[in-house]
Amino acid sequence: MSKRDPLVPYRDKRTAGATPEPGVAPPPEGAGGTTASGTAGGLFVIHKHAASRLHWDLRLEFGGALTSWAVPKGPSLDPAEKRLAVHVEDHPLEYVDFEDVIPPGNYGAGPMIVWDRGNWVALEDPEAGLRAGKLLFELRGYKLRGVWTLVKLKKTEKEWLLIREKRTLSRAELAAASQADASVPQESILSGLSVEELGEGVDRGEHLTRMAVGLGAPRRSVRGDRVKIMLAHTADEPFSDPEWLFELKLDGYRMIAGREGHVCRLYTRNGNDATTWFPEIVRALKVLPAADFVIDGEVVMHDEAGRPSFQRLQRRARIRRPLDVKRASLRQPATFYAFDLLGVMGYDMRGLALTDRKEVLGQLLPPVGPLRFVDHFPGKGEALYDREESGQPVSSRQVQELAEAEGLALGRRRHHGIHRAEGWPRGPWRPARRRSRGRPPRLPRPGRNGPVRQGSQDASVPPRGDRDRQPRGGGDDPGGGRSLGTAATGGRSPVSRAHRGRPPQAARVFTPSR
Repeated sequence: MSKRDPLVPYRDKRTAGATPEPGVAPPPEGAGGTTASGTAGGLFVIHKHAASRLHWDLRLEFGGALTSWAVPKGPSLDPAEKRLAVHVEDHPLEYVDFEDVIPPGNYGAGPMIVWDRGNWVALEDPEAGLRAGKLLFELRGYKLRGVWTLVKLKKTEKEWLLIREKRTLSRAELAAASQADASVPQESILSGLSVEELGEGVDRGEHLTRMAVGLGAPRRSVRGDRVKIMLAHTADEPFSDPEWLFELKLDGYRMIAGREGHVCRLYTRNGNDATTWFPEIVRALKVLPAADFVIDGEVVMHDEAGRPSFQRLQRRARIRRPLDVKRASLRQPATFYAFDLLGVMGYDMRGLALTDRKEVLGQLLPPVGPLRFVDHFPGKGEALYDREESGQPVSSRQVQELAEAEGLALGRRRHHGIHRAEGWPRGPWRPARRRSRGRPPRLPRPGRNGPVRQGSQDASVPPRGDRDRQPRGGGDDPGGGRSLGTAATGGRSPVSRAHRGRPPQAARVFTPSR
């Protein structure tokens, strides 16, 4: 190789074929070494690793590999905490997706989960910083965000300190910093398993099966490629109704995610296979600890402030060359927001109430990560609409305030800035077509098909018979409304379970596009 291979120490400590870790076998002769992707930052991953001693591993992409530090106590959100970080061998870039159990007898034997992942940005020259012993950088992950410093201890060769910088924190954040670590979920952002559960071989499929059976779901397989989704309809005005659930509106592409054994696929609203479009979502689906499910959801891209950006999603969806798609899946990852579970472990969930289906869905998904659960507000459509009408996006803080005001518990699910709301009746799932509750407010002028919300993205109003067809010319449009939910359920629902068999109202409520 023309350049020194930074992964030689990594391979020397491992035996190819004996460990599931990637990149153990040396590359073929003439393949060339890995090259740096730039010096301004790149990918980062934090593993939680129960080896001989429990620790966390911070890995920053640099020079074509992952420069790594073992952090015995893990990173802390409190700037007053200085955590020891021991510099270890570089790891291959493929390690950003690695989550598995390293078998006994191998180096680092034990379970390892992807605790956090994202991008890091160097705030000073990283190459000079590594030589000088001080690296200043920003983390943009699912759990960790903000500015951090790695400072090398003078009298040692490999020992550094990992410190969170307080320069970007508000006074309120600084006041609460000492308690911040307790609020960080410890489960994997991919599988939702703790490192202990991964080591014990916990199978969530058995738990989900018991839930489905207990709710009365019939034993019947659901195929993702055969599901006929419910599209959105418009309403005359916002309303509140205890028979309805209201969710925050997303600007994304409607997708059905299905898994059968080791095969995961994504389907657009028209039933076209979109598996190759978003490989990062497919990888996350494969890691979920259940071998059979069909999820109704929406693919979303976020901007720097965490708000859904439909423009970014459109640009990303136009990328089709395999190498470019692979690169984009790492540099510009999409998020899959899941709002309904249609089938799981060979049981058809569509005849159950929506709150029951979402209860099971919440048990399947991780608390934070590239797959996200969409929470809801029972009956409070007008309150959610009023938030949007204020002219500001509905932030995570406003969501929590609204939930507390209405006596709802959102748990620790995260909401980014969302601009609109929508509602679903609570009855059994069915691909109904009947329109109800009139037309949208602020209609376009007569004779013009101005933009309104149809499903998950802006679209010109098609003729009545073309509601299921793509609203834009050219290519497949994965956007669209979601499947219907239903009449009441037990648990968190304030409505009696006796309403379960009630026919659903075939409507979806949302605010119009601005």
